Amino acid sequence: MLKTLLLTVLLLICSTMISAQAKQQTLPAPKGFVSDFAEVLDLRAKIQLEEKLRKFEENEGLEIAVVTIKTTGNISISDYSLSLANNWKVGSKTKPSYGILFLVAINDRKYHTQVTRDAEEILSNDWLDKTQKQKLVPEFQKGEYSKGILNTVNAYMDKFKSFRMTKRADLERKFKVYEPELLLAESLQAIAVTAINPNNWQAAAQLFERADAKANWTKKGVEFPVVIGKNGLAWSDEFEYLLKEKPQNFKREGDGKSPAGVFDLTSAFGANAKPEFVKLPYTRLADSTECVDDVNSASYNRIVDRFKIGNFDWQSSEKMLEIGTEYDLGVFVAHNSNPVKKGSGSCIFLHIWKDELTGTAGCTAMKRENIEQILAWLDPAKKPVLIQLPTAEYEKLKTTWKLPNLK
Repeated sequence: MLKTLLLTVLLLICSTMISAQAKQQTLPAPKGFVSDFAEVLDLRAKIQLEEKLRKFEENEGLEIAVVTIKTTGNISISDYSLSLANNWKVGSKTKPSYGILFLVAINDRKYHTQVTRDAEEILSNDWLDKTQKQKLVPEFQKGEYSKGILNTVNAYMDKFKSFRMTKRADLERKFKVYEPELLLAESLQAIAVTAINPNNWQAAAQLFERADAKANWTKKGVEFPVVIGKNGLAWSDEFEYLLKEKPQNFKREGDGKSPAGVFDLTSAFGANAKPEFVKLPYTRLADSTECVDDVNSASYNRIVDRFKIGNFDWQSSEKMLEIGTEYDLGVFVAHNSNPVKKGSGSCIFLHIWKDELTGTAGCTAMKRENIEQILAWLDPAKKPVLIQLPTAEYEKLKTTWKLPNLK
């Protein structure tokens, strides 16, 4: 029944300790989308929920497994749910992959929702905790297990459907082959970074904006200098399918090159509290904030808090606060993010430069005043993007990709 492969991150995230514990306790086999091992759901509700979840996966691309058990024994409920997700191979077959395992341990009076990495964008830990306390807990306190579970699952479905409606254009843009004009179809803000010499760290940036998706792009402000990877630019392999002439090399981890392509600008970070002018989602850096560049880690190309991630499985990372003033303010560039491919490059940001003569390890850096200007301007509702290309490639692709006019 649960037939699709679990997202690789869920397979990798199990630590040695979790695996050892799981072996000590035999995990049950799934009974479908609804596995009521605690026998707390009435038959009619269980049948209706099973059919509802089946249709939702078929129509919306989200697989939800609902599980009730009496107790997890000596294993924490989060580790137990992770082991179930691993063994049952929960996860949708869509690209990106969305899957949820919703576990309730009746006698333990505990619950936990395990999500695949792509689903984290939709179902954050804070949102899950709030929803479960509102939808599940009050009904369980009254012994209304069927109602509590149904209310919670309905909330998950509604949240996902809302996400799909608002993000449908983004998803189609990323995964619809041979239609390069979709790369900018919904964007109203763009930062164009171009390098005359693709093997050099010197480049220039220009901001563009437009009133709506059918309007022409107009320049905002004047062009300003930036530095890119110390070894220049290399195409992100996300764009291989769009390139008629295949490059000799694509962007790879540790190559000292910045990725070429078109990338969403998704979130911001900084060393201090979120400035009032920042509209993007913001992460305040702490001593434990790291961007993982270990290709063997389940957290590869993610900014994480090592004290909260729960599975410290990397040998290499950027300890971001230790970078100093260069990371006082920055923007995460969604290169190699959806999905993440091992070795295709990680931890790509817009940030403050060391100086105008020093290239980066792969980021795009600039004066503090320019990054502040960008962060005050960027609006997530306008779906901002970074267009980063060699100047000759930019001009060659300008018409087919519908890029802003540099001149």
